[in-house]
Amino acid sequence: MKIAVVSSGFAHVLRGVEAWASDLAVALAELWKGEQRAKVALLCGSAPKIPVSAETISLPCLRRGTRANSAVTRALSPFGGWRFGFGSEYQTEQTTLAPAVVNRLAGGGYDIVHLQDPWLAWLLEKARRKGRHRARVILAHGTDEPVEFLGRFRWLQELSPHYAARHSGRQVFMIPNFVDTCMFRPAVSFGEKASLRRSWGLSEQGFVLGSVGAIRVSRKRMDLLIRRFEEFRSFLPAALLLIAGSRTEETEAVERQAACSGAVRVFCDMPRERMPEFYRVLDGFALFAESELFGICFLEAMACGVPCVAQSNPVTEWIAGNAGICVDSENSDAVAAALRQVADPRTAETLGRRGRERAESMFSTKKVLEQIVSMYEQVLASV
Repeated sequence: MKIAVVSSGFAHVLRGVEAWASDLAVALAELWKGEQRAKVALLCGSAPKIPVSAETISLPCLRRGTRANSAVTRALSPFGGWRFGFGSEYQTEQTTLAPAVVNRLAGGGYDIVHLQDPWLAWLLEKARRKGRHRARVILAHGTDEPVEFLGRFRWLQELSPHYAARHSGRQVFMIPNFVDTCMFRPAVSFGEKASLRRSWGLSEQGFVLGSVGAIRVSRKRMDLLIRRFEEFRSFLPAALLLIAGSRTEETEAVERQAACSGAVRVFCDMPRERMPEFYRVLDGFALFAESELFGICFLEAMACGVPCVAQSNPVTEWIAGNAGICVDSENSDAVAAALRQVADPRTAETLGRRGRERAESMFSTKKVLEQIVSMYEQVLASV
């Protein structure tokens, strides 16, 4: 069995899609270390800035954020560019990476290609049908695509029961994202947490709330989070909010709002290797995104024993279970009540312990990797 995990934005874009690809490739490489019957490679559009413990192959493309990509996208998108792969910088990146991926799949003898980039997945699926490579394409749906588009794929992975239920009458693999519960773990003592806080320039005492996600107003609603946090500070004036995530075209607006608060700090494009300690300095975690296909950040917080407050929807309610508090974030009173619960040490300890247990029992690398390998075997066995 030879698997290609593909991510067009790996190493130059910091999002859940790219983190998923890296984590999956590394986990499979570790699982199959020393075995000849199974191998994995990570195919991507950038060379990694730090070593990755899996075979990584950088392929040419017009990367998001570059002048070349921007020029091509600006020139073609007004003329229906989205129809043929140039409607946005992300789509242009996927389109220009596809030929190199097809050639690598054809020449490398890959059996399966597994990815979350939707347009690239469709280009690879079309190439497979034309006989240009033989790798079976599995789209792990993490970008909120319409059901009609997803119906183009024979092999589809949904990340939660809510989204899997939309596909009546066809086989869909329901396999969630996973979290490395050894890397993402609670602070082992108050001393470790205090030391980490000092290294981050934070007070050892005081309530610290955190949030992780693309730093934007639309979808992630970081502006709403800051407003709700400011309302909560009438109850706990010394509270601090830390936001970590990738920079977007909307980040400056969030930074201005944070500056006006005086109690909000924004960390843009933080290296992923620093994220475990980011969670360990927190007392609570909150994110009020409109919708989430999954939300790896909730798993990371839960694995670190950090109690979560989230926007109420079927996905976050399933992830959190009895280990978090889901609310209507438009209801300021409900959010304030939830944050007060998280700020209570006894409640926080209970929720944090439940979150850690849930992360280990349902979303750990070992648990989910077993399901992924089983999916690969079923896909290869299908006619």
